[in-house]
Amino acid sequence: MRISTIILVLLIVFKGVSGQETYDDLPENLMIETIVFLEYEELYIDDDMYNSMKKMYKKRNGYTIRANKELHAVVENYPFDYVISNRSEAKTWVEKGYKYVYDCPIMTAYNDGENLYAGTNTNYVAMMYVYDLTTGDKYEVFKLKDNLSYHYKYIMNKLINKAKKMP
Repeated sequence: MRISTIILVLLIVFKGVSGQETYDDLPENLMIETIVFLEYEELYIDDDMYNSMKKMYKKRNGYTIRANKELHAVVENYPFDYVISNRSEAKTWVEKGYKYVYDCPIMTAYNDGENLYAGTNTNYVAMMYVYDLTTGDKYEVFKLKDNLSYHYKYIMNKLINKAKKMP
């Protein structure tokens, strides 16, 4: 587990988060709050790693570059206030007044270098959500398959389309 994940968990715990709720729609105040969109961070490749891990990390680092470029290109279509950040800056988000983050456990796992491979016919699926940094509430957007987790155009367009339909 990377330090950024630990920091995010601690931030949530020490902010007094209790009784988190899950909703199937976007937060009503999303249009007046700032949301954090997460860039992937390149994984550090250590000389002492197994060759299979080095290969996986190099592959993911290539995906990271492409995904981050996609994010920067498509985010301009998001209709409300946003900031682009990364998980290693999580401890500063609330201090800066950011209320929400758009995230998914699969994306966090890939960003942290976890191996999610379970066979050629297996796809992991997790909910992509808008996470409230102050309450811990999650607002579900759609189910993301692991093979689409580096495709920010797809991921962002799902949120953008929902956000544009807000009253």
